[in-house]
Amino acid sequence: MATPLHVFWNSGGDDAEVLALELRCDAWPEPLRLIAAYDHEPIILGLEDGSSAAFEPSAIDWARAKSDTSGFQRLTFAIDNVRGDAQRLIDTANEAEARITMIARTYLSSDLTAPAERPHHMTVFSAGMERTAVRIEAGFYDMLNRAWPPRNWYYTADRFPGLKH
Repeated sequence: MATPLHVFWNSGGDDAEVLALELRCDAWPEPLRLIAAYDHEPIILGLEDGSSAAFEPSAIDWARAKSDTSGFQRLTFAIDNVRGDAQRLIDTANEAEARITMIARTYLSSDLTAPAERPHHMTVFSAGMERTAVRIEAGFYDMLNRAWPPRNWYYTADRFPGLKH
Protein backbone atom coordinates (compact mmCIF):
# COMPACT_ATOMS: atom_id res chain seq x y z
CA MET A 1 0.00 0.00 0.00
CA ALA A 2 1.38 3.37 -1.01
CA THR A 3 1.70 5.93 1.76
CA PRO A 4 1.75 9.70 1.15
CA LEU A 5 5.50 9.50 1.67
CA HIS A 6 5.87 6.93 -1.14
CA VAL A 7 3.90 9.19 -3.46
CA PHE A 8 6.17 12.11 -2.49
CA TRP A 9 9.36 10.09 -3.09
CA ASN A 10 8.16 9.01 -6.52
CA SER A 11 6.63 12.23 -7.79
CA GLY A 12 8.53 15.03 -6.04
CA GLY A 13 6.71 18.31 -5.76
CA ASP A 14 6.95 21.24 -3.39
CA ASP A 15 6.62 19.18 -0.20
CA ALA A 16 9.51 18.43 2.12
CA GLU A 17 10.12 15.41 4.32
CA VAL A 18 10.12 16.39 8.03
CA LEU A 19 11.60 14.17 10.75
CA ALA A 20 10.28 14.22 14.32
CA LEU A 21 11.84 12.24 17.18
CA GLU A 22 10.30 11.30 20.50
CA LEU A 23 12.68 9.97 23.14
CA ARG A 24 11.13 8.20 26.14
CA CYS A 25 12.54 6.88 29.39
CA ASP A 26 10.94 5.84 32.68
CA ALA A 27 13.46 8.01 34.56
CA TRP A 28 12.25 11.19 32.82
CA PRO A 29 9.22 13.24 33.89
CA GLU A 30 8.08 13.56 30.25
CA PRO A 31 9.34 12.52 26.82
CA LEU A 32 11.71 14.68 24.80
CA ARG A 33 10.02 15.61 21.51
CA LEU A 34 12.09 17.21 18.76
CA ILE A 35 11.39 18.16 15.16
CA ALA A 36 13.92 18.94 12.45
CA ALA A 37 13.05 22.61 11.99
CA TYR A 38 14.50 26.06 12.61
CA ASP A 39 11.50 27.81 14.17
CA HIS A 40 11.66 29.51 17.56
CA GLU A 41 8.36 28.20 18.89
CA PRO A 42 7.23 24.59 19.46
CA ILE A 43 5.38 23.01 16.55
CA ILE A 44 2.18 21.01 17.16
CA LEU A 45 2.17 17.67 15.35
CA GLY A 46 -0.58 15.11 15.04
CA LEU A 47 0.27 11.65 16.35
CA GLU A 48 -0.77 8.28 14.99
CA ASP A 49 -3.40 7.80 17.72
CA GLY A 50 -5.24 11.01 16.75
CA SER A 51 -3.84 13.14 19.58
CA SER A 52 -1.33 15.94 19.15
CA ALA A 53 1.82 17.06 20.94
CA ALA A 54 4.26 19.96 20.90
CA PHE A 55 7.69 19.25 19.41
CA GLU A 56 10.67 21.52 20.02
CA PRO A 57 12.50 22.66 16.86
CA SER A 58 16.05 21.40 16.68
CA ALA A 59 18.77 20.70 14.18
CA ILE A 60 18.68 16.94 13.58
CA ASP A 61 20.97 15.03 11.26
CA TRP A 62 20.62 11.34 10.63
CA ALA A 63 21.95 8.50 8.56
CA ARG A 64 19.59 5.83 7.27
CA ALA A 65 20.33 2.20 8.01
CA LYS A 66 22.58 0.32 5.61
CA SER A 67 20.78 -1.92 3.18
CA ASP A 68 22.49 -5.23 3.78
CA THR A 69 21.89 -8.79 4.92
CA SER A 70 22.97 -8.28 8.54
CA GLY A 71 19.41 -8.67 9.87
CA PHE A 72 19.82 -5.62 12.07
CA GLN A 73 18.97 -2.01 11.34
CA ARG A 74 21.07 0.58 13.20
CA LEU A 75 20.57 4.31 12.62
CA THR A 76 22.66 7.20 13.86
CA PHE A 77 21.14 10.54 14.88
CA ALA A 78 22.88 13.79 15.78
CA ILE A 79 20.74 16.24 17.75
CA ASP A 80 21.70 19.85 18.38
CA ASN A 81 22.21 20.29 22.11
CA VAL A 82 22.86 24.00 22.46
CA ARG A 83 20.50 24.29 25.44
CA GLY A 84 21.76 21.07 27.06
CA ASP A 85 18.30 19.49 27.49
CA ALA A 86 19.07 16.26 25.66
CA GLN A 87 22.37 15.68 27.47
CA ARG A 88 20.79 16.24 30.92
CA LEU A 89 18.06 13.72 30.16
CA ILE A 90 20.51 11.14 28.82
CA ASP A 91 22.69 11.58 31.92
CA THR A 92 19.60 11.02 34.09
CA ALA A 93 18.77 7.83 32.18
CA ASN A 94 22.36 6.55 32.47
CA GLU A 95 22.46 7.22 36.22
CA ALA A 96 19.16 5.37 36.68
CA GLU A 97 20.33 2.58 34.31
CA ALA A 98 17.01 3.02 32.51
CA ARG A 99 16.27 2.04 28.92
CA ILE A 100 15.67 4.82 26.39
CA THR A 101 13.31 4.21 23.50
CA MET A 102 12.77 6.38 20.47
CA ILE A 103 9.89 6.87 18.06
CA ALA A 104 10.83 8.35 14.69
CA ARG A 105 7.97 9.89 12.75
CA THR A 106 8.14 11.27 9.23
CA TYR A 107 5.76 14.00 8.10
CA LEU A 108 5.24 15.89 4.89
CA SER A 109 5.56 19.67 5.31
CA SER A 110 2.11 20.16 3.77
CA ASP A 111 0.38 17.92 6.36
CA LEU A 112 1.55 17.92 9.97
CA THR A 113 -1.72 16.45 11.28
CA ALA A 114 -0.50 12.83 11.07
CA PRO A 115 2.70 10.96 10.20
CA ALA A 116 3.10 10.23 6.48
CA GLU A 117 4.04 6.62 7.27
CA ARG A 118 3.92 4.24 10.19
CA PRO A 119 6.24 5.44 13.01
CA HIS A 120 9.40 3.47 13.70
CA HIS A 121 9.88 2.33 17.31
CA MET A 122 13.52 1.83 18.24
CA THR A 123 15.74 1.05 21.17
CA VAL A 124 18.58 3.46 21.91
CA PHE A 125 21.84 1.52 22.21
CA SER A 126 24.21 4.36 22.91
CA ALA A 127 24.05 8.09 23.45
CA GLY A 128 26.82 10.56 24.09
CA MET A 129 28.07 14.09 23.54
CA GLU A 130 30.19 15.22 20.62
CA ARG A 131 30.94 18.93 20.97
CA THR A 132 27.53 20.67 20.89
CA ALA A 133 25.53 17.68 19.63
CA VAL A 134 24.15 14.50 21.12
CA ARG A 135 24.92 11.41 19.08
CA ILE A 136 22.37 8.59 19.40
CA GLU A 137 22.58 5.10 17.95
CA ALA A 138 19.25 3.32 17.79
CA GLY A 139 17.97 0.23 16.06
CA PHE A 140 15.01 -1.95 15.33
CA TYR A 141 14.18 -5.40 14.05
CA ASP A 142 17.05 -7.47 15.43
CA MET A 143 16.48 -10.59 13.35
CA LEU A 144 19.73 -12.27 14.39
CA ASN A 145 18.93 -12.28 18.11
CA ARG A 146 15.28 -13.17 17.66
CA ALA A 147 13.98 -16.42 19.12
CA TRP A 148 12.77 -19.08 16.71
CA PRO A 149 10.08 -20.16 16.58
CA PRO A 150 8.66 -16.73 17.46
CA ARG A 151 6.24 -17.97 20.13
CA ASN A 152 9.05 -19.56 22.17
CA TRP A 153 7.69 -23.05 21.98
CA TYR A 154 9.51 -25.27 24.37
CA TYR A 155 9.15 -28.96 23.88
CA THR A 156 7.63 -29.94 27.20
CA ALA A 157 5.27 -32.76 28.07
CA ASP A 158 2.57 -30.24 28.99
CA ARG A 159 2.57 -28.70 25.54
CA PHE A 160 3.42 -31.84 23.55
CA PRO A 161 1.88 -34.85 25.38
CA GLY A 162 3.52 -37.31 22.99
CA LEU A 163 6.90 -36.62 24.62
CA LYS A 164 5.90 -38.61 27.71
CA HIS A 165 6.05 -41.92 25.87
